Amino acid sequence: MKVSVVSCFISLLIGALPGSLPGGSDLTIGLASELTFTTEEGRIYQMERSPDSSTWVRFGPWWVGDGSPLQAFGRIENNQGFFRVVDQEVTLLDLELETLRAERQLPALATVVLRDGRLSAAGATGMRRFGINAPVSLSDKWHHGSITKSFTATLAAIMVQEGLIQWETTLGEVFPEQVPQMVSGWSGVTLKQLLANSSGAPGNLNENGIWTRLWNFNGTPEQGRQLLLEEVTSFPLKSTPGSGYEYSNAGFSLGGAMLEAVAGQPWEDLLREKLFNPLGMTSAGFGVPATPRHLDHPVGHSGNVGNPTIWDPGTNADNPPAIGPAATVHASILDLALYAQMHLLGSQGEPGLLLTPQSFEMLHTPAFGHSYALGWFAVHRTWAEGIALNHNGSNTQWFTNIWIAPNINWAVITCTNFGGNNAFNLSDQIFTYLLNNYGP
Repeated sequence: MKVSVVSCFISLLIGALPGSLPGGSDLTIGLASELTFTTEEGRIYQMERSPDSSTWVRFGPWWVGDGSPLQAFGRIENNQGFFRVVDQEVTLLDLELETLRAERQLPALATVVLRDGRLSAAGATGMRRFGINAPVSLSDKWHHGSITKSFTATLAAIMVQEGLIQWETTLGEVFPEQVPQMVSGWSGVTLKQLLANSSGAPGNLNENGIWTRLWNFNGTPEQGRQLLLEEVTSFPLKSTPGSGYEYSNAGFSLGGAMLEAVAGQPWEDLLREKLFNPLGMTSAGFGVPATPRHLDHPVGHSGNVGNPTIWDPGTNADNPPAIGPAATVHASILDLALYAQMHLLGSQGEPGLLLTPQSFEMLHTPAFGHSYALGWFAVHRTWAEGIALNHNGSNTQWFTNIWIAPNINWAVITCTNFGGNNAFNLSDQIFTYLLNNYGP
């Protein structure tokens, strides 16, 4: 790792007086530092800031060098008036990944490896859409499905730290007006139980026709989650809260509804404000990443490798927005690596992160007697020399897999825009290759 010498100057961003723009829009006057420099292939870059040039904190996205100039801006706030760029070597895996991708007939494949808390290796190969020459890159956005569950649990931990809600806060306390309509037991379900898949919420929303009603709902995602709350709590619990385990999109969606209710903001806005923006996850958003009629990012594929069904962007290309807190986040693999890095460092007690070590311990510790923690599976693996955190995500058209091994200070993410029946096995094979060749 080294600190790059870059051209840096302070720029004044001139705003406008309130009401001087069409529609009465306002601009905020602020200070920013502009850093311009030429990148080098095989190196990766990230900004750091400091109030006094003695203690530095990383922020913002990673950039992979390709020999071209790069211009980056750092907003000056809270006296963080010094900026620099830190860069390091990164192993580019494109050629190796292409062999793995071609052997498994995947449309596209991307991966990153974290070692000692920093990005060690990265690569992306293949096509955004099967049969069309539109190569993927490390800046492309991928749909991450149920990885979203850990985002929602992390958001909850942030809000618990802020005092907006508690782990033991119940559905009845947040939605008292709904209690008379809730079937017995639902009002006492806690936020923690919902985010640990131990609330008694159903794993299958098709059973009672709720999934179809969510698909046909035309309101906002927040209103859709209110509909989900009313529908799900009108049926009996699957088990006594805190006594069992059932993997449940509904449970996480109800947890997200609790967070947005106590904050007075949609879950999507809360996630951007409290997690994506502070981490510098500038590519993160919701739903399928590609723009309709444009191949600006990968599209999803399902069915059989080598001859997949292609899911171009549209209504049927993702889950209903109402279950967003369980399964709708997209982001570039580099931005997802920023998130994985935070959990890797947090699991080792690193200070200065968005969460305290105690909050990370809550998120990473198995709850209610099973291996699921809060948004993560916590499982023992010999190669990890103890507990490893894992989650995968798929809306049946994509597949993302994350492994974090705190005891060996290592993590890996793989993404593919194929979610067919054997996507898990294909991802597992690629993980094994990366462990054997780029493990600690």
